[in-house]
Amino acid sequence: MAEELPVHFMSQEIAALKNIAVIESGYDEGADLLRKYKNKLGLKISNISFAKQIIQQPMQERWDWLETLMLEKLDPAITSIEKYTELSDILEELRKWQPNMN
Repeated sequence: MAEELPVHFMSQEIAALKNIAVIESGYDEGADLLRKYKNKLGLKISNISFAKQIIQQPMQERWDWLETLMLEKLDPAITSIEKYTELSDILEELRKWQPNMN
């Protein structure tokens, strides 16, 4: 995930909090995916806090962190295959935002 995506996500949330208009961007879809991922995981933190947690991860480790977060939050005994698949699909969509780190 490019550095710009979580920063854009955070800037959208700050703008909404401060009642500032947000200019459409090519990162809007990715920010929406991050919001959706957080909500589907059932995280009880603000979107700004979630964005901050992502930004605090080293860029090369963000994918592992997002996937680990999913595995930690989903209880295999009660999580349906449909929910796991849905979250995996969102994560796969987010991977399209991953920069080439070569």
